Parts: sequence; structure tokens; C-alpha cells
Amino acid sequence: AAGGTHCPACQAELSLNHYEACPARPLPIQTRHNSVCEALAGALRRNTKRRVRLEPPVVVHNPQLRRADLEVGVVDGGIPLDARFGLLDVKIKHVLANNAAAARAAARAGVQLPDDLMPQDALPFCRRQAWAQIEAALELTAQRCRQSYANVATPQAVIPVVISTGGSLHREATQMIKTLL
Repeated sequence: AAGGTHCPACQAELSLNHYEACPARPLPIQTRHNSVCEALAGALRRNTKRRVRLEPPVVVHNPQLRRADLEVGVVDGGIPLDARFGLLDVKIKHVLANNAAAARAAARAGVQLPDDLMPQDALPFCRRQAWAQIEAALELTAQRCRQSYANVATPQAVIPVVISTGGSLHREATQMIKTLL
């Protein structure tokens, strides 16, 4: 399009975050997701007492087979799944995506700057507001993941492992890493 306002690959209107979602990008989004899943599985397998399987079915006798991204179990003792983090669904989230705009706005509004704030004290408040927006986008993604499994009969809850494209971790992802690694 004239003036460089549209992506030459997919013809969508260019925006600040278009590269993260462009369907015609050189590195497909699925490749990034799969790389994170494989890296996480490799890290979990370093513990020789853990059994890790990629893309396990979470509903065996169902015409609409659903799969989690990782299944984490214990090698010995007959325990098939880790008690808390047995089934994991990895989500990679671009926090500036349009579908998180309302969550970011609400988080931004929730961290109000005091009227009498001195310029030298502004940076911590700005950081808090930025982190609140990142956290809100990650939480929205985690909620949507949980909702997607709400009506699926799984052997245990599927835990969302949400990571931003910038590397920030949702609180459940942080807890999973602290617990399992």
C-alpha cells in the first residue's frame, strides 16, 4: 500500500505490535511456542525423577481430542501426574496486543500517581504502572486458557504457563518454575 501503512507480506494495517501477530512473518508464531515448550521440557527432564511428555492428550475418549502442551509426572512410585503441575498449557503473549487493551487500561488506572509527586520520585510509580499492565495482560491470557478447558473432563486442571514475548512470567508460570525446576 502507498505510504507504507500496510504490511507488504499480509496487507494488514501496520501497528506497533503487527510483527508479533503477522501471519506471514518469517518465524511463525507456532515455531516460537514449540521452541519454548521443548526448552521447558528439556529443563524439566534434567530432574531424573521426572517424566515429561510433549502434547499429551487430556481427554482420551472424546471425538474432539484436546491436548495440553506438557505432561509432568514422576518416574517411580506409580504417580502418573505431578499433583499441582501435571498438565501445562504454554501461552506466549504479546502484552501490547489489541485483545489486552482493556485489561492494560484498567491496570493503568489502578496505579494512580499522587498529585504532589516530585519529579525525582516519579520513576517507581511509572514502573509500577508498567508492570501492572504487563501483569494484567498475562492474567487475561491465563484466564482465557483456564476458560478454554472449563468444560473439558481432564484428569486434573490444566495450568496455564503464560510468558510474554519480552520474557515476563505470569505468577503461575513463576510458581511452576520454582516448584519443578
